[in-house]
Amino acid sequence: MTVPMFYLDPSFVAADTDTNSLIKDLHGRLDGRKKGVANYDACHRVLAGILALRHHGYFRVIKVDLSPDHQLAWDAIKDSSLLGYLFLYEGGKGNNVFRVHPKFTHPSKVRDTRSELGFRVTGRDVSYGSSAAIQHPSQVRLLNGRLAVTCTIKGAQTAFQMLLCDAPFPPRYQNLPALQDETLGQLKAAAWVQFLEKQMSRWGYVGVIPSSFDSKKALVGERSGKGQPNRGPAQDFNDIPIVLLAEHAHEFNDWAYQVSLPFFREHKLPSATFPLRIFHKDWTQLVDGIPIQQLREQMANVSPVRGVQCASGTESVG
Repeated sequence: MTVPMFYLDPSFVAADTDTNSLIKDLHGRLDGRKKGVANYDACHRVLAGILALRHHGYFRVIKVDLSPDHQLAWDAIKDSSLLGYLFLYEGGKGNNVFRVHPKFTHPSKVRDTRSELGFRVTGRDVSYGSSAAIQHPSQVRLLNGRLAVTCTIKGAQTAFQMLLCDAPFPPRYQNLPALQDETLGQLKAAAWVQFLEKQMSRWGYVGVIPSSFDSKKALVGERSGKGQPNRGPAQDFNDIPIVLLAEHAHEFNDWAYQVSLPFFREHKLPSATFPLRIFHKDWTQLVDGIPIQQLREQMANVSPVRGVQCASGTESVG
């Protein structure tokens, strides 16, 4: 799984007294004139946001995503001796790319100020309180104090396109050949992921879809549903990242199938599960996808008629 570029998120604060003292010391290195312009709380949050990314490579700062106070704080921090001490500039011309200095070894612990998840999510020296704070599965180590694993839901976009077209599936599958036009499948997959996220929240399911995967980003030009503008092409719904408990990951497809039945009925689609790749520490496991309703219809010798014309790529009402 490719690790994306991370982005500065000033939604963190010190999680203990030692880190609070460290941030005060870092703030003391700011230029006196700019320190007076930027308020301390904003500087504290920006510095904590930098510390939250210290183990995750490179990060960008998109100033238009920051509040006016955080923009002033970032300018004061960037133009101080902290550049070269706390973090380094790594970008080429016109690129705001940075990373925490590898020689900055002061221990730190920071926490997300949002509290939207019904369970504890812990990374390396970071506690997360919202999916918006989790930019990539690699940031998560523990869920409710138990080992977490990164997983990928495979092939949902192609599978939804095939379901819309009543295309035959193998009884079990791990890969599906890409179709020439998967526009409708992409939109259905996007709607399903949004539905799944709501069900996970509703049932208190211990798992999280990172904010880097934007379920509302089915079309180029839309704004993210998680507070950030789109920064790339339309989202690919054939690789959906999700973080799950290691001990329960292999059961996720069964749970997702049960809670998704209302979605399939509402959209007049045959129910199915999608392949799930589970990344354990030293090996990977792939749970097969199963076209459950299609298999049942085949066994009953039923030939359903659904309202999709795949040749034209349009969906009829029926």
